[in-house]
Amino acid sequence: MSRQANRSRMMRRRVLPRLCAATLMGAMAGAAAAAEVQIQASFAPSALEPTRNEFTNDTPNRGLCTRPGLCEPGEKSVQLPVLVSYGAFSPGAALSNQALFRVPSAWRKVQLVHAATGRTAETEWRVSFFGSTYRLPRSVHDITGHPNVSQAHHNLWQGFAWNYAPPGCGNMNYAEVSSVIMRYGWRFPESSPTCTKRTNFAFESGMMLSEVSIGYLMRSPNPLAMESGEYTGRLRLTLGVGGDFDFGNNARPSDNELIVNFTLTVSHEFQVTFTEPSPKVSLAPVGGWSQWVTHGKAPARLQQELPFLLTSSSEFSVKMRCEHDVGGQCGVANAATREVVPINVDVTMPGMREMRSGAFAQNTPLVSERSGQVAPRFTPQSYLQNRHSRLRFAANGPAVAEMLKAPESRWQGDVTVVFDSEP
Repeated sequence: MSRQANRSRMMRRRVLPRLCAATLMGAMAGAAAAAEVQIQASFAPSALEPTRNEFTNDTPNRGLCTRPGLCEPGEKSVQLPVLVSYGAFSPGAALSNQALFRVPSAWRKVQLVHAATGRTAETEWRVSFFGSTYRLPRSVHDITGHPNVSQAHHNLWQGFAWNYAPPGCGNMNYAEVSSVIMRYGWRFPESSPTCTKRTNFAFESGMMLSEVSIGYLMRSPNPLAMESGEYTGRLRLTLGVGGDFDFGNNARPSDNELIVNFTLTVSHEFQVTFTEPSPKVSLAPVGGWSQWVTHGKAPARLQQELPFLLTSSSEFSVKMRCEHDVGGQCGVANAATREVVPINVDVTMPGMREMRSGAFAQNTPLVSERSGQVAPRFTPQSYLQNRHSRLRFAANGPAVAEMLKAPESRWQGDVTVVFDSEP
């Protein structure tokens, strides 16, 4: 009594994902234009770190994080293609006309869309620090009462004390000074989006901020729950008075919008390996046929297990295509009479869970593609590499009794087991 299980592995992959987070790019094109940056991140499983389920931020550091020791773990910085010009400063002016900096320091949600399938995921992003370079006015005579460059620079620096963050914001303990410029950075806690400095001196020609740098943190989605391929999204942020980035009433940014483009690429591994390309299954009682042949004792169950190796870092479904469909199951047919009886097929894959129930993939029943039932879908707890798994084929109770009514009969059928990584 034999049964053939021609199975084909259908592993449809959305091919070569790498996570891309946004890298800030874009040209300054006047007050009505938008500056853009690109952030890129990627995920690929690693046998050295099978439990790692985080994206790697591939965005090159620009700005303050290029300086050793300034950035914290997980923090990166980008330089914005933005200039900010200030008008005159006066110690007696309202605080909103001083050097004011408001940034989007609270977490922002960004929807990501898979380029091929339209499936969505969500990442979170926030600004953690702000830094820039200020420059003296063209004419030092514009700085009231200080015709000397070094004195003018000293007063501008001391007037705002840039290297010390105002209350509510954090010091980066960083400042670089030359004869006409000063570079600095301030940290913004999640709950404190605004830092303001009041000048101690009057500056009639104001100043210019360039090399604007922001630090950011990103919470990426779980890549093990995402399909292979490229996910993209964008975050639009306004620049100007009352905007996401507010530099005060005295400031004029070169752009009124910043677009942060996110590209996350996921490159899963998915492989099912059998010892033979088209394995055959022969159903038999556990322990053999001796009880039936010698004593006429009918077995309650005929079965055979088919081992395979599973490598996976993503979710997938498992379903069957049957030569003979019987009540949602595959069947085997009597070669002489064409009578068909059902067989049960289940799968065991250590380290995988059935997504609907959350149960471990232990003897999970499979259904025919034509049954109208939803095929079980599984997700890995971590990256699995060559994990020993098995399919089990079995004829039970009534099916066995029907088969034994025809001694010496041959029952067979083709079963294609489909491992499908697509939704």
